[in-house]
Amino acid sequence: MRKLFYARLALGNIRKNARTYIPYILSCILTVAMTYIMYLLPRDPGLTGTRGEVTLRSTLVLGSFVVTIFAVIFLFYTSSFLSKRRRKEFGLLNVLGMEKKHIARMMFFETLYVGVFSVAVGLLLGVALSKLVLLLLLKMLDFDVAFGMNFSPQAALITLAIFAVIFFLTLLNNIRHVHFASPVELLRGDKVGEREPKARWLLVLVGVVTLGAGYWMAVSITNPVEALMFFFVAVVLVIIGTYCLFTAGSIAVLKILKRNKSYYYKPEHFISVSGMMYRMKQNAVGLGNICILSTMVLVMLSATSTMFIGTENSLMERYPRDVAVQLTGDWQEDAASAVIDECLAENGLTAENRLEYTKEEFAALLRGDELIFDTSVDMGSGELISLRCITLEDFNRITGRNDTLEPDQVYMFPYDGESIELLGMRFETLDPGDVSLDAIASGSYYGLYGASVDFVVPDMETLQEIDARQQEAYGTSSSALVHQIAFDIVEPVEDDYNALSGALFDSLAEVGTGAMRVFVREQERDYVYSMNGGLFFLGVFLGLLFIMATVLIMYYKQLSEGYDDKRNFSIMRKVGLEKAEIRRSVRSQVLIIFYLPLITACVHIAFAFPFIMRLLPLVGITDVGLFAVCTLVSVVVFAIVYAASYALTARTYYRIVGSDD
Repeated sequence: MRKLFYARLALGNIRKNARTYIPYILSCILTVAMTYIMYLLPRDPGLTGTRGEVTLRSTLVLGSFVVTIFAVIFLFYTSSFLSKRRRKEFGLLNVLGMEKKHIARMMFFETLYVGVFSVAVGLLLGVALSKLVLLLLLKMLDFDVAFGMNFSPQAALITLAIFAVIFFLTLLNNIRHVHFASPVELLRGDKVGEREPKARWLLVLVGVVTLGAGYWMAVSITNPVEALMFFFVAVVLVIIGTYCLFTAGSIAVLKILKRNKSYYYKPEHFISVSGMMYRMKQNAVGLGNICILSTMVLVMLSATSTMFIGTENSLMERYPRDVAVQLTGDWQEDAASAVIDECLAENGLTAENRLEYTKEEFAALLRGDELIFDTSVDMGSGELISLRCITLEDFNRITGRNDTLEPDQVYMFPYDGESIELLGMRFETLDPGDVSLDAIASGSYYGLYGASVDFVVPDMETLQEIDARQQEAYGTSSSALVHQIAFDIVEPVEDDYNALSGALFDSLAEVGTGAMRVFVREQERDYVYSMNGGLFFLGVFLGLLFIMATVLIMYYKQLSEGYDDKRNFSIMRKVGLEKAEIRRSVRSQVLIIFYLPLITACVHIAFAFPFIMRLLPLVGITDVGLFAVCTLVSVVVFAIVYAASYALTARTYYRIVGSDD
């Protein structure tokens, strides 16, 4: 045969199968473009000098790895679908005399054409869109925008290498399927699944148990650290349960409907139940993929949008004062306070709303009326709480009260019980009344372990005794007494914060030898906005990728169903069923199959809501109402996009089923 025969044959095959190849090529182009953009952004000089640059670049690097993993899985899935749809064609060529090595050569040229075209156009599109994406990112973070177009040869080479490997592996996988199949199997490849599937009750049980376990973990775990530890376990359980129930549970439900003769033996029910049952085995994986992708989109968008929108509120909760200085160890506290006053005066600044107090923060296990301190305690335990202790003197100065306590008494926030044992010391607990210490948590990690409890102890001697005992209990894992000075600055500008923080570090080092931390809310804002904004950008970016994948899977599912159902409905018309009845049953079947993943994804989100709400406080978000609104908006917007995608792809199905050719 002539050398260019297989090259021309491959090109002709792509043209003849345009209905399946064009969506695949478009998806490849968009995936290449998005991959290039994600590898370009961390290297783009437009981010140089931005506030929180290191954090932002690190977040974008993480996104590039996620996009790469997605590209591998997504293109493998779609490529295997294309190969499966053409198994009959490959079998016919094999029967007519073309050896499998020749079919492999033809498939090589098809993959080469698609790969070269997709990568070339995708890189051009990525270069064209990269500046727009960077502008959107910088605008989202309220950063200055630099003009000019940037091209990264390194990002382009990485993208080229990634997709060269992906297309090569998909080619090997498709050749493997053809090589190990007989001509008869290839010819009957599009009829696989026609035998009525059996109800696999064991798999149904596995699905119910794993999904139930994932849901139970989501609603029962209340400790944030424990939620973080078990989050991915719950995710894996839900994914396993989803696939099991879509694969086996759907068949079991259809079998039950079939046994109900009064329901089953009606034309519309007979057609829809039978049609779904015969192909649900091969549909189930695709529907499970749609469900998981939909859930991922909703989780990412709701969580990252909540973090981004709630950034300012979380900053104010975490840093209620403009500046907070924390001194730990050997410090001359009066001298440190005087140094802070001098630094403010030297920079022409005036402080207001000043707070100065000493605190001790640590974690313990609360069981009944006893606080247990043990390094062997599981840090994910639901009984683990955060403790903070301050003296009565500081409490009275902060609140303006003039309370007194006996040596064996403490105030407890929130008040619970009549006494508490703390490190071997028994205290009578008193209700402090309508007062809260949350406003003085500046710059701490207070509340990290879930439930938070405050104690006001009678004097500094008691606080020092608590400190000594917890250091003995925790050893190298212990905390230390912290002297904190927090204040606001009157009419500041951004440079004032930078100058003041530098002066504080230099001057305070002269009056103590312990550890020192200076928290400036405006400087922390840069870090937090860079992290939350970068995550929100990734949520939107990856959400678009997953939506594209969902639409393509839906399209291929409609295409596959259309070809499978066409023969069946043609027979039904010949035996006397009216077109109206067939169309009604078709619409019912398609609606059930393609809206089932969306409904299931919404159920997943409903159970995941309390779980994610437990995790958000770890990044400073405690506004349940904001998260609820963001989740609801994400679900509504995605449902609209999903419905529109279904409406567009369903046209292909009805066109195939309704045609007479």
